[in-house]
Amino acid sequence: MSINRRKFERIPLILKLEVYDKKSTGRVCTGVTSNISAGGLGLQAHAELKKDEIYTLIFSLSADSKPIRVKGKVCWTYSSDIGPLHGIEFIKLGLFNRFKIKRFINKALFAEHGK
Repeated sequence: MSINRRKFERIPLILKLEVYDKKSTGRVCTGVTSNISAGGLGLQAHAELKKDEIYTLIFSLSADSKPIRVKGKVCWTYSSDIGPLHGIEFIKLGLFNRFKIKRFINKALFAEHGK
């Protein structure tokens, strides 16, 4: 039996996002999420990102919500048949954006499981 060491509830979710360099001056690539939590996300990027590097991520939780801009650190990378996969840990997320993500996840879990 494996132990889940994650701090936050994680849900599968596919969202388009943009990845910029640390200072948000130039777009590095685009990608899609595979899952998200209040602590980070899984990312299938259209370019290889460097492990331990910090990037700016921009994404919206829904079509009618304002974009979330957050710094994220690449914790792991994996090359797969579908392209580079990355584990991103949010850093400097801010209380408001963390609340928005947690609320979104809780609504999704409630809709799925009736919790």
